[in-house]
Amino acid sequence: MVGAAGSGSYVWFIDDDYDMLYSYSLPLSDSTYMYTEMYVPTSFSTYDFAYEGTANETGDFWLATDHYDSPIRSYDDSGDLMYASDVLSSVRGMAYSSSGSHRYLWVSNPEDNMIYQLDLDPVGVEAPQTGPVEPVTLVCSKNPFHGSVSFSGTGFGPNAVIEIYDLAGRRVLEADFRGRFVWNGRAEGGEAVPSGLYYARVRDRAGRTEKASVVRL
Repeated sequence: MVGAAGSGSYVWFIDDDYDMLYSYSLPLSDSTYMYTEMYVPTSFSTYDFAYEGTANETGDFWLATDHYDSPIRSYDDSGDLMYASDVLSSVRGMAYSSSGSHRYLWVSNPEDNMIYQLDLDPVGVEAPQTGPVEPVTLVCSKNPFHGSVSFSGTGFGPNAVIEIYDLAGRRVLEADFRGRFVWNGRAEGGEAVPSGLYYARVRDRAGRTEKASVVRL
């Protein structure tokens, strides 16, 4: 079991081994057991989830996953993906709360041991920009590649990092990114990665993110 959540009528939990979402009616008893299929595909793992309820149309179930592109994901009760975010590169624990009509998601990030409050209903006026903003780009020197490939990017602030994921969403490498990074086709442990499709993502502390895909021969 990986994660549990509740409402006034039900308690929910996910069994990641069987990719199933189970629900129990409250109060608990053997006769009220029922289950339904889990609302995530099997290509990535789910660590935790939060139940939002059916009071709005933005999604009922929020999930913390290891998806390479968007670890925070929301599905409605029909199993349709409603929301996907890479505002955090890694998530584990998750909880939902609300204040009036305002909704919040609480998410833990194992990379910095911090808990973040994500505002699902942001309001306010964006401050006007004082000058031109350099566009965010990320390109690779050759695709497909054999041996090594260079990633070049623009528009990122300081302390940017590059992450490389395989097709299953497993991160194989993370490194500092200072406008250019050369990848030699090896994982963090030094072993060569298999041939196939890989995804590179650069992100900085301001939330600027850009992705590129590359095939290793």
